[in-house]
Amino acid sequence: MIALGMTNGSERSGGVVRPPARPSPLAPLALFIILALAIAAAGALSYRTSAADLRQHKGRELETIAALKVDELQRWRSERLVDADLVAAEPTLVAALTTRGPGASRSRREVQEWFETLRGIGEYGSIGVVSEDGEVLLAAGDVGLDAASERVRSLIGRALRERRPLVSDVHRDGPTDALHLTVVAPIFPGGRDVGAAVVLRIDPYRSLFRMAQSWPAPSATAEILLVRTGPDHLTFANELRHVADGGERISVPLARSEDPAVRAVLGARRADEGIDYRSVRVLAASEAVPDMPWTLVAKIDVVEALAPLSDLLGWIIAGVLALVAASGAGTALWWRAQNVAFERERLRDEEERRTLATRIERLTKFAREIVILADAEHRILEVNERATALLGYSREELLAKNVRDLRDPATVRDFDARTRDQIARGASLFETRFRRKDGSTFPVEVSAQTEEIDGRRYFHGIIRDITDRKRAEEALRASEAKFRAAFEFATVGILLMDAEGRLVETNRAIRRILGRGEDDLRGFTFADVHAAPDRPSAAAILRQMREGVVSAVELPRRLLRKDGTLADVIVRASALRDEAGAFGFALAVVEDVTEKKRLEAQLVLSERMASVGTLAAGVAHEINNPLAFILANLDYAVGDLRSAAVEPDVLRALREARDGALRVREIVRDLKAFSRADAEARETVDPRRVLQSALGLAQNEIRHRARLEVEMGEVPLVSASEHRLGQVFLNLLINAAQAIPEGSAAVNVVRAVTSAAPDGRAVVEIHDTGSGIAPDVLPRIFDPFFTTKPVGVGTGLGLAICHGIVSGLGGEIRVDSAPGRGSIFRVLLPPARPSAAPPAAVDSAASTPARRGRILVVDDEALIGRAVSRILAPQHDVVAHTSARAALDELAAGGRGFDLVLCDLMMPDMTGMELHARFREVAPILADRTVFLTGGAFTASAREFLARVPNARIEKPFEPEALRTLVARMLARPGQAPLPSA
Repeated sequence: MIALGMTNGSERSGGVVRPPARPSPLAPLALFIILALAIAAAGALSYRTSAADLRQHKGRELETIAALKVDELQRWRSERLVDADLVAAEPTLVAALTTRGPGASRSRREVQEWFETLRGIGEYGSIGVVSEDGEVLLAAGDVGLDAASERVRSLIGRALRERRPLVSDVHRDGPTDALHLTVVAPIFPGGRDVGAAVVLRIDPYRSLFRMAQSWPAPSATAEILLVRTGPDHLTFANELRHVADGGERISVPLARSEDPAVRAVLGARRADEGIDYRSVRVLAASEAVPDMPWTLVAKIDVVEALAPLSDLLGWIIAGVLALVAASGAGTALWWRAQNVAFERERLRDEEERRTLATRIERLTKFAREIVILADAEHRILEVNERATALLGYSREELLAKNVRDLRDPATVRDFDARTRDQIARGASLFETRFRRKDGSTFPVEVSAQTEEIDGRRYFHGIIRDITDRKRAEEALRASEAKFRAAFEFATVGILLMDAEGRLVETNRAIRRILGRGEDDLRGFTFADVHAAPDRPSAAAILRQMREGVVSAVELPRRLLRKDGTLADVIVRASALRDEAGAFGFALAVVEDVTEKKRLEAQLVLSERMASVGTLAAGVAHEINNPLAFILANLDYAVGDLRSAAVEPDVLRALREARDGALRVREIVRDLKAFSRADAEARETVDPRRVLQSALGLAQNEIRHRARLEVEMGEVPLVSASEHRLGQVFLNLLINAAQAIPEGSAAVNVVRAVTSAAPDGRAVVEIHDTGSGIAPDVLPRIFDPFFTTKPVGVGTGLGLAICHGIVSGLGGEIRVDSAPGRGSIFRVLLPPARPSAAPPAAVDSAASTPARRGRILVVDDEALIGRAVSRILAPQHDVVAHTSARAALDELAAGGRGFDLVLCDLMMPDMTGMELHARFREVAPILADRTVFLTGGAFTASAREFLARVPNARIEKPFEPEALRTLVARMLARPGQAPLPSA
């Protein structure tokens, strides 16, 4: 017992009160000794009965402890599964695994930082994302050491199949052969299997085993075992309290039936007594751990369990001695008369000692804190039972130690300084770490006092185990860190504001949206981050939420970035109130929809362009048919009248009419080009050569308005239609010239520049010093039919066609312009692939003289048939029909066969495509000799048909000479001969 400050003549040794020696009686009586033995026999019987009751009580206590520990293990396992599931469902992680392109590395870096944070605050040795085949996709810690093991891959595969998180058994894996558990959770973003899982690796020594080994009451021998069966032996999962080198290396044969742990794994579930792995007799109770292959055994040494019986035995012995002493006093009154003064003094001292000892025992025996009494050199003089239970030493071992020996070696540097402070102040309160006998350490709070007794200094310390408090603090920090991580790394912006609208907290996403730092935003209010026109309504919204008019809102807003630009967002704000309903904060979740709106606008423009393109193709087709016979008849009339004696004015009028028709033809071709800007076959071309050709064509337009300057820098080859690319450059050059008024050629400049962009694209720039483009007009310059030119000068299709052609080539066209300082049109084109072949040379072989052939013309426009007949009649025999069915009837009626068919593609009753298919059935050779006359294949099926069949074609309106040349070439093909009738 710990004794402090006792006097009354008692002897002192090392601070412990010792009673005065008792004088021996002169003559004890044998009769009373026999009586004392009888009383002792009755006490022994009572001792055996109490021992049986105590064994039964301890058994029920052990069963309760085992059940509580199993519940604690189940809760621990459930919490780990929930942790893994929450990590797998984190949007930032899903985004990092599914994002491609420039943002992918940043997303992965953010997740990596988050993993490191979780690892630092939790009990996980490592955290990672591993694919089903063992590839480590993301990792923090040494998850890669065992990711490829068959055990982990099998666990991941099972989790993916069952679509739920799983936890492994305690196992060893990896080069270090470390003991650990593995928790996996499948990743299913939006229900889609990505073939990967979150892997959490846990060191069981840091959490699971410590939790399992803890005992609810002070005990020097109590122990929790996690056991399972092997082929012929018992295996321990956790470290053993009484084995210094790690219990996992111990195994007990299953044949050892006297061990309660062996009986437990074989099915016994009641309190039991037996011999444990140390060959010590113990009391034990067991409980199976659900969802794990382990059985939990709670045991305590029999000696400790039955220790309370020693008090009973002491009372029996004390009763016998008291009886003997009383009897001796009665028979030897003469002796007690001589020693009455001494006996009175002794009894008073004994009562004082017993009272003090009982009081201290009550204070220390059942205390949950360690109590230590030490001398001036910090040698331990006395300890309570809690000290032996928590530190793992016996009382005798502790009394042989110094207080310094109980400290964690890493914390003893401050020992002397704290001692001096304690002596100066008389007491001190501080936190440190103590070390158990097995080498493990735990945090403690020390309340130490210094006392002076008879001129000697003593140190009295009360040491409280604060492991649970530290664990709770750690759990609170972990919870706060999880919340902080979820808040900070959310993919949407989050604002937390107080009742006055001041921004209290902001996350990374909202800072990125606004382009401002965290400290910068702390000086702002909710209204300050809005565009100026929206600030009054923002303040009104917050006021309504504060007053309880609304609890949540969702509405589009415009937020002001640091650079002055505006971000289009959707704000979802909610009021946060306390239990009494008082407003505390407002939480706003901000979704940036700026890019979404831009893409929606681009989609609307694309749909509008597509619809206009479809309209343009239809218009071109309808115009081409009459234009074909107008041009053909004008050519025929001019050629026929040129030899006759007609007025020159008549011929001039016909030529001007032909020029007008040719102008209409160019407009129609522009419409067709707009409707299918990428329809031309591509080839590898040098943009500088194409630009040089365009400069030659535009020279006459430019020279009256400005000086022409050319800078031909190195550019990569591009894959494009040379004709279409030339059309783009020529259009831009003509527009540049027409932006400059005539008469000031010496002071104005049109400049063409070629170069290579940093990203490898070819760049062609057309500069002018013209009037420039107004800001309100600039966004519309690429719209179809939009023009600022006078009526009759422009169609409004030029820039729209250029935009369509460049976009079709995978490039882009940009413009930089302002009124009064001219314009710069910049065309950027992707480089051709290295494997692209150079343009093929045109076959220039001279055609053989044409022979006279029999030609079948099929077109629903009778005037086109007559126009074709006029063009070809001097050299060939021509038969024209306005119906495909009439042409088939002509073939079925017999007569001479036809050498060639000129067929319109789009006809009302039967299309040229259907007629070609019938030719395949009734006259296959004639199907190969069909030439299609197209006014613009504006349907998808027509375009697909022309792309599929190899037949020649000629577009309306056609040049007469081009038609004659095509017919002559077709008739001159080797093996060509008149066909018999069908």
